[in-house]
Amino acid sequence: MVSYPCRDIPPRQQGADDHGGDVPTVENAAENVGFFDAGIPPQLYTLWRSQVHWGIQNWNSYVAREAGLNHWAEFCEWASGQPTMVPRVQLHYNRDVIRWNVRILCDDIAKKARHSR
Repeated sequence: MVSYPCRDIPPRQQGADDHGGDVPTVENAAENVGFFDAGIPPQLYTLWRSQVHWGIQNWNSYVAREAGLNHWAEFCEWASGQPTMVPRVQLHYNRDVIRWNVRILCDDIAKKARHSR
């Protein structure tokens, strides 16, 4: 079981955004997990997002507070194990920075799925 207490959040490793802050963005998270690495097909990110979107709709829980943090962490782990996920995540999911970036991506997909229901 994966948990995300505040002390487990890794230091922000993304660069500064346009506003001068270090707020992690979805694009930074996708880059950090390896979707934009050399040798990774560009359509892989789109395929993974559509699989996770489908999973969220079937699961019928769109945010961590609806599902509970532990259940949401399990969902993010499921999302990282999909065949369309990049190899870096599948090999190194136990690292906090990878889990945190996958969580950012899942939260973004859930937010968009919530608005489409």
